[in-house]
Parts: sequence; C-alpha cells; structure tokens
Amino acid sequence: MALNKSKSRPISVGENLFRYIISISWHDNGEFNFNITVQSDEYNGCKLLLKGLVTRDFWLDFSDNIGEVINKSNYPTITPKHIAAFINQALNQGWDFTSKGKDFTLKVSNENLNC
Repeated sequence: MALNKSKSRPISVGENLFRYIISISWHDNGEFNFNITVQSDEYNGCKLLLKGLVTRDFWLDFSDNIGEVINKSNYPTITPKHIAAFINQALNQGWDFTSKGKDFTLKVSNENLNC
C-alpha cells in the first residue's frame, strides 16, 4: 500500500523521488518513539522503516526546565537532510525500493542526527 500523498512529504535523493511520513508512539516514561516510513513515489515497492529515534515532549517537561539550560538532545529535530542521509544509508545496506516484498528496517539512533 502506498503512502498517502496528502499526509506524506516528498523528498528527492539522487534521481529518485520518495515520500516519507513521521509519527510518534508514546511510552509511559514520557518518551516517544519516532516512527518514520519512507517509500519510493515511482515504484511503490517495499517500505523503509526507521527505528530507534526517541524524543520527549518539551511541553510536558516545560515546568521542570524553568530556569535551567535545556538539553536539546532530549528534543531532537528531524530534517529532510536527515531523512536523505537515512535513505542513502539504507540503499548502501541493500534496500531495494523498486521491488515489492518485506519492509526494510534500518536501526538508527539519536546520535545519527548529528550528520
């Protein structure tokens, strides 16, 4: 099934056009997992699933942070530059976006966002 064009964002990597969507899933400890899914816009093949990125909700922590220096690593920002780097990493590890089949999972971490 293709990613919904009205809810996903386009990104171009090399000569290929992809679409990606970012969602979060909540945990009891106040952390959220980023769920990032990428798929070729042209081929509609297997998806790339990025797993391992974690954030916190700044507004839940806001009252605890008053008067303190905020540790921005707890609240990472994911940019299209990061998505493109993850796509290239997945391609280098064997993701074939042109064929249908099992989704390709790429394990990443917040440290990967320093690229």
